[in-house]
Amino acid sequence: MRSFSRLIIPLFIFLLAGVISLSEKVVVFLYHRFDDARYPSTNTYTEELKNHVRFVRERDYEIWTLKDLKDYLDGKRTLTGTAVLFTVDDGYLTTYTKAFPVFKSLGVPFSVFLYIEGISKYPDYITWDMAREMKEWGVEFGLHSYSHESFPSLLEEMDEEGLKKHFIEDTLKARNIFEKELGEKPLYYAYPYGHYTTVMREALEELGFSLAFTQDVGPLKKGFDRFMLPREPLLQDWASLEHLEYVFNREPLLLERFEPVDRAIKKGSQVSVSAIVSSSNTVRFLRAQVYATGVGWMEAELEGRKISHKELLVVTADQTRFGVRVQGEDGRWYYRFWYVPVLKSE
Repeated sequence: MRSFSRLIIPLFIFLLAGVISLSEKVVVFLYHRFDDARYPSTNTYTEELKNHVRFVRERDYEIWTLKDLKDYLDGKRTLTGTAVLFTVDDGYLTTYTKAFPVFKSLGVPFSVFLYIEGISKYPDYITWDMAREMKEWGVEFGLHSYSHESFPSLLEEMDEEGLKKHFIEDTLKARNIFEKELGEKPLYYAYPYGHYTTVMREALEELGFSLAFTQDVGPLKKGFDRFMLPREPLLQDWASLEHLEYVFNREPLLLERFEPVDRAIKKGSQVSVSAIVSSSNTVRFLRAQVYATGVGWMEAELEGRKISHKELLVVTADQTRFGVRVQGEDGRWYYRFWYVPVLKSE
């Protein structure tokens, strides 16, 4: 009996640790279309959406608004466990006809980033009247640009200064329409396609935006760049509960710097992937890996706070994401991804 007790108590603690995560992190869900099988790569079924809400509530995760997240990053709100946000990009019609009734019936706050040119213009998008109705209920709105361009691709034909000017013009055009139709200034932005550069980030900060979101996956925490906030796309196979379990098993990783940086690189060029882990991370790390689109995860060296991959990588993808992850002595993996625009080779 005594030996059984020695076995069962540590086993119980281990199992409990696997079920309850006390680590501080925020996970931002990303959706596009709902119940629209014509576009499987951007579609989520409303039954899956209901499962996501149920998953979050069964684990007592906090459900936040964009304002809550801003307050948290500003140091005005505390977090002792996990918080979740529900966000939708573009403003497709099914956001209003399919998702809005679900969120409303379940009492779940959510936000929509609007592709301004499409609203009240194309039949697959919501109207401004629909947006105003959702706003009245409590939906938060942000910008998803006016033109929905992949702005970094314009570096094929202009320099960074020209890109910044073009991006500002697009954003101001979108903001003016947004203010006219919804009666408030947008504070939040989601990069079209999740593609961004340093100068775009600078422009949004200069224009007075509070937060900007990418499509780099992973959780976040206080200390993350508020204009490079990651989100988790929940669509196709990634809408499954099995994928959600994987999503919440990842921990956020704070970096002081990383390479290659989010400025354009040429396709076919060789790059090194490395990062410096922030000293504010309290966990001791034992193992490191680096990631590149089209290559996957590779073992890396971990020397103190520096993560590096010995060999240079040849950039093959048109749009590339890089990442690092480290395993802590607590057994958990800590992640950080970033986007780098890739231009045509010369």
